[in-house]
Amino acid sequence: MGDKTSEAKSTMPKRRIILIEDEPVMWEIFEIWLRQWFLDFELLKFDDGDKAWTELSRQEPDLLIMDWEHPGMHGREIFEKLVEKKVKFPLIVSSGMVKLESGVTSFTTFGLKVGFLSKPFKKEQFWRQLSEYIGPSDFPKNNLSPA
Repeated sequence: MGDKTSEAKSTMPKRRIILIEDEPVMWEIFEIWLRQWFLDFELLKFDDGDKAWTELSRQEPDLLIMDWEHPGMHGREIFEKLVEKKVKFPLIVSSGMVKLESGVTSFTTFGLKVGFLSKPFKKEQFWRQLSEYIGPSDFPKNNLSPA
């Protein structure tokens, strides 16, 4: 009899996630929380907007998680380029600048699927964004009921 986790893993698509964040501790937090949400994913981490844009231009991810302020290309510049490209993948922006939320979410009028997390945030807030923008967890116990 096969292992149910292995069987589920083989049928689930491997998600490709790009993280733009210049704080290494946030890399670790996001990676831990993503491992609790998805069985299988590839996380590409960048601490610089220019390097991340090179990868975004090469191949679109299933999800982009991005801090607003980081070295290289700024969050707003990346957003403008994503609007130009008419991307379909969702984005989650995290920032300590609470006033930024309405500006970031206004990009939905240009066709972007955008979520916002105000730092500091809790795992459940991040998971709610994942649930809304990329789908339910591979682990049913994590699936959140609508608020």
